[in-house]
Amino acid sequence: AQIDKTLINPFQALADKHVLAVILFTLLLGSALTTIGEKSKIVFAINEALNLAIIKIVMLIMRFAPFGVFGLIVEVVSSTGPEIFKDLFYYAFCVILGLFIHGFIVLPSLIYFFTKMTPLFFFKNIRPILAVAFSTSSSSATLPVTMEIAEKNLNVPKNIGSFVLPIGATINMDGTALYEAVAAIFIAQLY
Repeated sequence: AQIDKTLINPFQALADKHVLAVILFTLLLGSALTTIGEKSKIVFAINEALNLAIIKIVMLIMRFAPFGVFGLIVEVVSSTGPEIFKDLFYYAFCVILGLFIHGFIVLPSLIYFFTKMTPLFFFKNIRPILAVAFSTSSSSATLPVTMEIAEKNLNVPKNIGSFVLPIGATINMDGTALYEAVAAIFIAQLY
């Protein structure tokens, strides 16, 4: 019987996207590194240096990304004409309208139905959360503020908030789901 090469070589498993083999190797390597003491600090230092280098590379790419996007837009406009902006306007309008309906009709209705709390009281008390969310564009960065405000201003018990809010910050992506659905329809209409 022939042995699968991904079972022998973790880099091959990574290249072939065998996630289970990569996770197993990572767990074994991490467990081994924690047991060997001082000598493992070299591996952790190399890992940290690689992480910093990759972050620098990504930041460099992000500096040049607007030029790439501009080039893509020029190519699209030159091949399809300026009417593409009309289609993009409808797309953006659809996304914004959907987010507006969800944020100002659906969610306040759910808040009132399940908590009997007025939406005005709720939104007034979560203003600091919204300020952090809009300024950072990150659910994870907003999480500590959300937990504090939920406990102090909205009287959410700490054990419930500390369980539910991290889950909600990672899996409750209503806006993203709405955006992706509209994007799929938009792309289908373009083709």
